[in-house]
Amino acid sequence: MQLIVELQVKVTTGSLGAFTDELYRHGCRIQRLHMKESAEGHEIYDTEIIYSDPDAYEAFLAGATASRDAYQIESERNVLEDSIAGGLLNVSGKMPIENQTDYEMRLLGSAALMREQILKGRGDHCSGILRTVGIIGCIKKRVEPPIETIRLRHTDLERDAVIAGHFTGLNALPLIITYGQIEDLIKTIQGIDAGFAALRITGIEDVDDSGVYEQILSEMSLPLISTVYDELPLLLLVETLHLLERDHLALPEATAGIIGIDTSSLRITRLLNGLGCHRVLGYDHNEKLMLTFEKSGGLATTPENIFNNADVILLFRNHFTIDEFHRIRAGQIVISLIEFDELERGIITEKGVRDFVSRRSIDTAVIFPGLLSGLLKTGARAIDDGKLVETAKKINRQRARDKRPLSLFMNAHDLVARFMID
Repeated sequence: MQLIVELQVKVTTGSLGAFTDELYRHGCRIQRLHMKESAEGHEIYDTEIIYSDPDAYEAFLAGATASRDAYQIESERNVLEDSIAGGLLNVSGKMPIENQTDYEMRLLGSAALMREQILKGRGDHCSGILRTVGIIGCIKKRVEPPIETIRLRHTDLERDAVIAGHFTGLNALPLIITYGQIEDLIKTIQGIDAGFAALRITGIEDVDDSGVYEQILSEMSLPLISTVYDELPLLLLVETLHLLERDHLALPEATAGIIGIDTSSLRITRLLNGLGCHRVLGYDHNEKLMLTFEKSGGLATTPENIFNNADVILLFRNHFTIDEFHRIRAGQIVISLIEFDELERGIITEKGVRDFVSRRSIDTAVIFPGLLSGLLKTGARAIDDGKLVETAKKINRQRARDKRPLSLFMNAHDLVARFMID
């Protein structure tokens, strides 16, 4: 993620270096710097700033407020502000309708032709259903879900709909389903599936047990993938296999450690065991999830034991203390889905961790369009463990040949779809 802002800054003559140094110290970079005005004692610059960490950027602004002797922020404008008004999607028809003739001949005529071909049994290629996928977010019903919760989830769904549409040519539509019981959720999904070729569930609020996703998959007739049950485990498995091979650690001799038990960690535990991992250690504050983890083939233990003994550590939740985190040691591989603060990042550096993969490096956008395309082409309803493992191995081999990870704009989606079909 990168954000762009335009700043107008008034700099005391000779203090431009203080302004630029403070920007770079907070992880921001200058894309454009233009002197607009020069007067006795000060200069005014128009600048374009790029940043990826909103907290660091806010810290820079706070510092700018406190540094009025050197420079002052005169105005600020987010370059994306105008483009996000009304969301990320713009749904429109394929037929141009500029006048009555267009309406009658293009739209009504096309619709009539489609109906005629469907009634004659030749309309399989006509239906928009064949190219339409639902991108679903599921929110637990409360007395009244906060409107912010709905809008935040919808923003994420719109983002993913744009990605799916751009890289696959499919019509992706965002949907939010509120549910009380899982049985109600399944019935609702079954009630809308007639209008789609495939579905993708981005997440089910308040559900950590992978069994819920397995239940939904078992009762669906459409191809269906899930961010937490399919995409994230696949991406993490690819990263784990790659780092272990690069560091010359054989999986049957390696110990994996997982902190934070949820749908994704439960499935990757099963996948690692199926691949012959020596053992998978795990910890979560929730004792019920610990029992579920052991049923998936893991060994429930403590964070201290994981940090002491695991060769590769996957952090799904911050269920450890800073003292326990200090147990981390040189030579380990750490893959984190949680944000680290400055203290934790310092410990990672101080301890000499062999490889560290931050959550910002883990982006399911590189694989989920390909997974959707692959399922539609194969006709499969779901991705079983065997297919997920084989796809991970193929991605890993391709990565080794190319000497680079899968990239959003480097044919990643075509490759993943092909690996699903082969």
